[in-house]
Amino acid sequence: MMKYFAASSLFTLFATSQAAGNLRGGRTQPDSQTQTFRVTVFDDLIRSGNGEFTSVHHIMSIPIVSGVESPESYDIELPEDFLADHLDLISMGELFIEVQGATVEVDVISLAEDAVITVMEERPIARRQLQSGVDERRVAALRVSMEGGATDKRQVVYTKAEIQRQLFDRPDVSLKNQYENCSNGAVRIIPSGVYEVTMPGIFEDYDSPADLRNQALTMLAKQLGVASANDRFDHVIVILPPNETPGFVGNAGVNHWVSTLNNEWSMDVMVYMHEIGHNFGLNHAKLSNGAGDYSSYMSATGWKPNLEGPAKCFNGASNNQLQWYKKINREIELDLSKDPTQMVTLAAFSEAKSTSAPILIDVGPYFLQYNLATGFNAGTELLRNEVTVSWGESSTGMTVVNDKGLVPDGNMFTGTVDGKTLRIAACEKSGNNMKLAITLGTSGSPCDIASEPAPTQPATTTTTKPTTTQPVTTKPATTQPAPTQPATTTTTKPTTTQPVTTKPPPTQPAATTTTQPTTTQPV
Repeated sequence: MMKYFAASSLFTLFATSQAAGNLRGGRTQPDSQTQTFRVTVFDDLIRSGNGEFTSVHHIMSIPIVSGVESPESYDIELPEDFLADHLDLISMGELFIEVQGATVEVDVISLAEDAVITVMEERPIARRQLQSGVDERRVAALRVSMEGGATDKRQVVYTKAEIQRQLFDRPDVSLKNQYENCSNGAVRIIPSGVYEVTMPGIFEDYDSPADLRNQALTMLAKQLGVASANDRFDHVIVILPPNETPGFVGNAGVNHWVSTLNNEWSMDVMVYMHEIGHNFGLNHAKLSNGAGDYSSYMSATGWKPNLEGPAKCFNGASNNQLQWYKKINREIELDLSKDPTQMVTLAAFSEAKSTSAPILIDVGPYFLQYNLATGFNAGTELLRNEVTVSWGESSTGMTVVNDKGLVPDGNMFTGTVDGKTLRIAACEKSGNNMKLAITLGTSGSPCDIASEPAPTQPATTTTTKPTTTQPVTTKPATTQPAPTQPATTTTTKPTTTQPVTTKPPPTQPAATTTTQPTTTQPV
């Protein structure tokens, strides 16, 4: 274990005061007892008056008691040097610490100047055992109502039955169907019910949406007779009643089990797929030109709630992070060091059942995915029916999709791998597959180079002298085994402190140019 001593200069990352909602209430005395926390990043999705969406990120701590995560979560102040050393784990929700000398307010934890922080080398909570290699997720919803206030402010606009249908029972686009389809069977959503709690008072009696969420989850745990709802469920979607919180749409913790959705936005397909995506460990997605990646659920939502769609999934870099396609043996990694010119077939992930070809191809730090607009991906809004090239952005932790897709006789993608120029082009479409040509360190059209036949070796003429009487001795050929390439370690850098602003999907112009990626860092 590593120990850190808090410095006098403490700060809260990513606009804690805004996220806390103008806290009221006094401080408690620093706790001399050691407390255990998971530290992760929460993302607040805020809609401004002009319709733009801004993501505000802040660091949160979840208390762990006797190996069980508490239903509460709190903003936490941490020393700057400590954050710098552990932001990668925080961004993945995998930092566990013991703290001595914490001060607790309503929904924020501060550290005393002499506080001691100990990084835990082992997880203090047990990992779930997955059956048959399928990632089973028990998902429940919590509909929160208020006891007091105006009648139209007391309850969520959607009934318990409507929430149950939208999340789990719809035959087309639902949370259950989209996650199971987008993963091509690597994930199974187990519907675990819609619960209801009625909280005393009115919404404004609570210090923030986070305060109301925490108390509602505590009440749910009491109803269930458990220490935490996480004992019973892998994910709980908390749905808040009408309120005056400016622009609040929803939030969720990265690799956490709680997401919060605000009233009318709670049944928006894009919103609940986006927030549960954070719970699965994903960060935001954008295009290489800075616009939102509307081929993926991890961009922002639309102008108003949409209960009917869109039916789409996640970009290639996100799918690599989720490891879904590796679990079903449909993701491959190309080794260009042995063969710098390769012709490969990439299948559309929405049509994976109709072919045995890979649906995700890794080339250095880049990920290739065929974004065919069919089936459960028919509603993808950008780069439709094109091969997308994506990567991870080390400075923000976001995934980035090149803003020009690949189609036959179209753009060529150019990047860098191991200091050499990488070129990728789409050569031919055949059914639900796309044939791609990939070259490394070679100039010219990849499709032309990859389709060239191998050079024919000239025949060798041997002259035998008639006077030679000695027999010819032939040695057996010895085959050397091919060297084993080491596994590639991929590192994801965390989210930056700068908010990300995205706009609803623009009209996509015709692609005519080749775009260099903004980074070559892997996810």
